[in-house]
Amino acid sequence: MASLAAGNEVGDTVTVLWCEGHETRVGYGLIVSEAPFAVELEGDAWPETGTEARLVRDQGDRWVAGSANVDDMDEGLLVMRRVLWEEPSQRIHDRTEVEWPTTLRVLDDRGTRETYEIGLMSDVSLGGAGVQMSETPEVGSLVELRACPPGAIPLRAVGVVVRRTGFSIGVAFLYLWGAGLVRTESVELQRRAA
Repeated sequence: MASLAAGNEVGDTVTVLWCEGHETRVGYGLIVSEAPFAVELEGDAWPETGTEARLVRDQGDRWVAGSANVDDMDEGLLVMRRVLWEEPSQRIHDRTEVEWPTTLRVLDDRGTRETYEIGLMSDVSLGGAGVQMSETPEVGSLVELRACPPGAIPLRAVGVVVRRTGFSIGVAFLYLWGAGLVRTESVELQRRAA
């Protein structure tokens, strides 16, 4: 539906993610209209009409994400007629324990990236993952993960850090890419997006 998620208002800031080839692009802007949903993006990098995009909004005590196809893109004004909203901080998929080498990069508010050292993905599901590393980003950070499951093509995900405990973080996925099906004992991660 084309309405705002509870707590989103015209004038609020929103993060927009989309893919160009194998690269994740990040844009930031202000919500300027509720029906149709429209965002005025900063800068000069914009998704093309027809591109699938994810919207992320920090509402203080929770994150809200939306997905939609870009219906119109004109000089930084992004229009989406149908946005499906969800709360990615709520775990809805069963997780399974894994031990996959993982690289984590933080996407900051201008789209530049800070790379953290390689960590270890300790659990995974269709909706998120647990990662252990010696240095961890803050809760609320937008991150890109690259994991190397044994015998499979690497997985790539963009998500939000929703939990931080010592040297462990929980990441809720917004986008998940893989080159096929990855099977663990109880989880099948099927290719989604790009």
